[in-house]
Amino acid sequence: MHIPENVKRWESPGRAGGLPKGNYALAKVLSEQLHKSRGTTWRKELADELRALIEIARTRYDKNPNFRDAAAEPDCLLVQLLAKPETAPGKINGETAAIISKYRDAGLRGTSPRQTASIQEHLDFILEVLAPAHTKLRAALEKMRKAI
Repeated sequence: MHIPENVKRWESPGRAGGLPKGNYALAKVLSEQLHKSRGTTWRKELADELRALIEIARTRYDKNPNFRDAAAEPDCLLVQLLAKPETAPGKINGETAAIISKYRDAGLRGTSPRQTASIQEHLDFILEVLAPAHTKLRAALEKMRKAI
């Protein structure tokens, strides 16, 4: 996935790390679902980019524990799930459980009520823009929302 330079700049020390890249990836996935004609070549690199973001967040968290880096992994796993709307129901259930577990783990690391609310708002936003035809993904998101 090609990440624009203005998004890459946020990797500099003291900046938000993978957050802009993760949000950019989410926007690409949702945009693809809304506008299928925009092409899909970026998908080929998505999994690698998200794995790299997870590693960056883990490294940053090890150096300076914080909510944003703790939540980066489940955020990236969520983008991966959304990028595959054709995923079989059994696999969606397993991936949903893993994402819930990762969000809960992030919550055990000193998350404030506001930070927990930000995760819920993030899921609410995705539910709002996700195509109604994606019933399996919508059900997964609703399950996540209720569990957090």
